[in-house]
Amino acid sequence: MPARRHARVSQLTLARHLGIGQRMVSRSFTEPHLVNAGMRARILAAAAELGYEPSREARTQPRGRLESVLLVQTSRDGASPMPEKMIAGINDELAQTGAGLAFIRLADAQLVDQRFIQRLVRNLQADGLLVNYDLDVPPALQDIVRNLRRPAIWINSREADASVRPDDLAAGQAATKQLLELGHQRILYADFYVDHWPTIHYSKKERLTGYRTAMALAGVQLIEALPDREVNPLPYAREILTRYRPTAVLAYGGLETSTIALAAMSLGLRIPQDLSLATFGPELYFCGLRITTWCVPLAEMGRAAVRQLLAAMHNPTTAPHPLTLPFTRHDGETVGPPPMR
Repeated sequence: MPARRHARVSQLTLARHLGIGQRMVSRSFTEPHLVNAGMRARILAAAAELGYEPSREARTQPRGRLESVLLVQTSRDGASPMPEKMIAGINDELAQTGAGLAFIRLADAQLVDQRFIQRLVRNLQADGLLVNYDLDVPPALQDIVRNLRRPAIWINSREADASVRPDDLAAGQAATKQLLELGHQRILYADFYVDHWPTIHYSKKERLTGYRTAMALAGVQLIEALPDREVNPLPYAREILTRYRPTAVLAYGGLETSTIALAAMSLGLRIPQDLSLATFGPELYFCGLRITTWCVPLAEMGRAAVRQLLAAMHNPTTAPHPLTLPFTRHDGETVGPPPMR
């Protein structure tokens, strides 16, 4: 007696599972441009979860079908940042080629389910993937993406073979060198979370390494504020400014920058006459001051990731390679020569 086959999941089953009309499900596969992106993402995720397979007609690529790129993120907090400028870079580059973009945000349990991801990619007819997951990437996910037989580019990740990311190491070195060239010898590097946070982004270690490299090459003593436990930012900032008496501070990001600026003002220090202050990130302002910032190349990162992916899609024999992008310096009002003492 032949083995009994499992019942095929139908569009009606999928529609009832989601509480929507069958026509909406059908359009998600045959006329995706008519379906809201958020709704389509729900339908595609449910289809992959239940094992729905579109009919041959639904899967057939119409003549002249545009290339389709799938942008994948995790729903885990803080692991898939997508700033507006990066989204703009992705969209701008895709618009020049006419390629379509689908976006989906999934829990890690789904992202490491190989069969689920395979169905999702197949149902979506994705020609390539952009993976936006940059903090403690599950090894299983890297294996799944590698075995999908689709080109994939990781955005802002140091853990994958084919990635596009900022050159945080060079930025840390260049920012420190700028302060040294102005004559500063007491340059404090501040990161309030690098040593006690359970999981940290690679940029924290790389910017710090860049600072240490530049200081060592100049033969200047390191001054670092890297607490090994959680601190109250403002009292801690006041304490390190009083203890170390730096003439310049290089801060990892916005939290350290704004807290140190506030602490300096409360201590009667003028910026930049008494204390120079520089940081990394998007262009930053504090209390009307334009902070001297080494800007993360967010838009270019999105554009470069798309260019890398499209090149791999058009020439599958060429393996994508890691690409690091330089920061750009935004000269504000917070850096100057050290005070005369």
